[in-house]
Amino acid sequence: MDENLLVCAVLETHVKNRKLQKIGDNIFGNWNWITNMNQCDKGCRIMIGWHSDEVSVTIIHSAKQSILCKIESVDGSVTIFCSFVYAANSGIERRMLWKDLNIYKRIVGNGYWVLLEDFNVTLNPNEHSAGGSYMTSDMTEFKDCVNQVEIEDISSNGLFYTWTKNLHKVRAGDYAGVLKKLDRSMGNEEVKRKATKPPYSSATFGV
Repeated sequence: MDENLLVCAVLETHVKNRKLQKIGDNIFGNWNWITNMNQCDKGCRIMIGWHSDEVSVTIIHSAKQSILCKIESVDGSVTIFCSFVYAANSGIERRMLWKDLNIYKRIVGNGYWVLLEDFNVTLNPNEHSAGGSYMTSDMTEFKDCVNQVEIEDISSNGLFYTWTKNLHKVRAGDYAGVLKKLDRSMGNEEVKRKATKPPYSSATFGV
């Protein structure tokens, strides 16, 4: 693990329960780690690991598509809420995620809340390489949720599009297929208010 990394999430693992312990130990080493395996029916979707000498992580709610946790530095100087999200491919299934995020908003209240996620749906028409000027019903439901829970993208750098079916072709520079922005980092008003004060929140997207 990177010596500066204190909390790490792995999404879309699809690891089966019988292999979970071995793979989790291989990934996180001597870190503490948890998963949402108990809420999954086709393999684990979210794994979270943390350096327990530096931070404590309390799981507040675990669901099939998300985990809400409270992260605190061991000296008590920093406390944040963090949601790790791996949304379902189905728009109908994602409706449960939108409900969960509304619940999380009420739990967090005025606390510092960041969301690190693969939403599996774009928020705006320009987040699709083919362009477009209309909102699909799935996009509209996503945007409605974002407005309801009052979150927005936080500062980021790197790639704009974060998903493609043929990553190896993109790396080779010979791919002209569909690209989408499905992964994003978001925060609530408290994150925005403290943009120039610690804890700082920023995202980097790369291939």
